[in-house]
Amino acid sequence: MDFYDNGLLEINLHLGYGLHENCLFNNLNIGCAIQAEFCVNEYGQFTYINDAMCCLSEYSRQELLEMTLVDIDTSLVSQNWDDIWNLLKKNGSTKLLSHYQTKTNLTVNVSVSICYVKQNLVEFACAFVSHTILHQSSKQLIPALFV
Repeated sequence: MDFYDNGLLEINLHLGYGLHENCLFNNLNIGCAIQAEFCVNEYGQFTYINDAMCCLSEYSRQELLEMTLVDIDTSLVSQNWDDIWNLLKKNGSTKLLSHYQTKTNLTVNVSVSICYVKQNLVEFACAFVSHTILHQSSKQLIPALFV
């Protein structure tokens, strides 16, 4: 699997992924959500990014559309993503604690709820990201109410 295969980007653009006008994402009405949200294909390549995800990652939408989740999630490697994708297809959803590396090299602790979607024979995963902070007394990650 080649995460940097430009053919994947061309296929996504041909299918309309990543375009704000895409009716699927307009129907989900996630483009202007406060919570960071994105969709990825089976290879982990971003196919849709909302404004909040751009703010969280410090990357532009176009930059993210040319990247994969593995590029920003320091908790993942290619094999992990394959395992997560297979788990998503089997169970429909999962929740992960991860660390995202921003464009300016900051590490952001996040909780990610991700679900598998198949529509019109196209498979992808939609993720909903919550910024988390480490609670010092219990050493547990808790969702941050305000970032």
